[in-house]
Amino acid sequence: MKNISVVNVLLVVLLAGVGAWGWMANQAATEAEFAAEVEKLRVKFANQSVFSRQVSGASLRFETNQILGGHLRGLKRLAKKFNTTLPEDAFMKDLEAKVKDGKMSEAKIKQYRDRYAYVQELWAKISDGKYNPALAKHQNGFRVDIVDMEPISHNGQDSLKVNTLFWGGLKGQVNFGDIEIRLVRLSEKTNDKGEKEEVREFAETMGSGPPAILVADPTKWVAQWPPGVAAGYYILPKFPPPPGKVRFNLKMKFSVRTEGGGSIPVELEFPTAEADSKWRKAAGVPWGAPSREMTDEEMKALGIKGGEDGDDEEDDEKDED
Repeated sequence: MKNISVVNVLLVVLLAGVGAWGWMANQAATEAEFAAEVEKLRVKFANQSVFSRQVSGASLRFETNQILGGHLRGLKRLAKKFNTTLPEDAFMKDLEAKVKDGKMSEAKIKQYRDRYAYVQELWAKISDGKYNPALAKHQNGFRVDIVDMEPISHNGQDSLKVNTLFWGGLKGQVNFGDIEIRLVRLSEKTNDKGEKEEVREFAETMGSGPPAILVADPTKWVAQWPPGVAAGYYILPKFPPPPGKVRFNLKMKFSVRTEGGGSIPVELEFPTAEADSKWRKAAGVPWGAPSREMTDEEMKALGIKGGEDGDDEEDDEKDED
């Protein structure tokens, strides 16, 4: 009788072990299937974005929100189907585990936490269905979005954090070239005869190279992030202070390396736009940039009509981009 009891216990233990193994195997298979479905969504996004990122004008906002929204909705449907959560951000989880186990210092992980928080912040801005970049331009299959500009203090100076997306360049493929910003401040002054005169102040700022922070593969940091879209931000000085209005024209140069080793040039000139008041220095603060009087030809080239309130039709059409 005792032997039978022992056998029964062994059978129960064996069956429990087999059941646990079966559950674990089934769980692993489900997770693998979920990961495969997520990868299909990413491939679908990459294929669709080839065309969506080349849309311009008023359609750009609609098409971009459609493709980003479709990607997120697809992820949510998969999470519901597999009764799980959206893809976890495993990269940061692994790093946090290393800190917990004493394999990484708090000082070292801080830079990772900062970058992770930045990508999450940017994802929230572009995935809410209301994404509307301040500026956008594309050429040769490569697109750059100026998501927005945030006033910040950088090294003790009033600056702008220019959040930017780069569509179409994979890690290591993009070479960042020259950046040129042309600034125009239109105001009025009273001359010795008591007459009002237009003042046209013009300045140029040149730079080159990648953003201050570049996240070449945000999907490593935020699993929901769509593939083929890099992110980062530039640091620029604030635009000129009052009086008058300020218009700015931004040019950026890149080259994209092909798989065969070739190089595709990309030269983007964004529509001339008016600087938002929060992007400008406070009244009374020196401009800090060498300026000169602007010629009629230069005004025309930038699509700017004379007069502080001047906005010609050509310029209005450009601003829609």
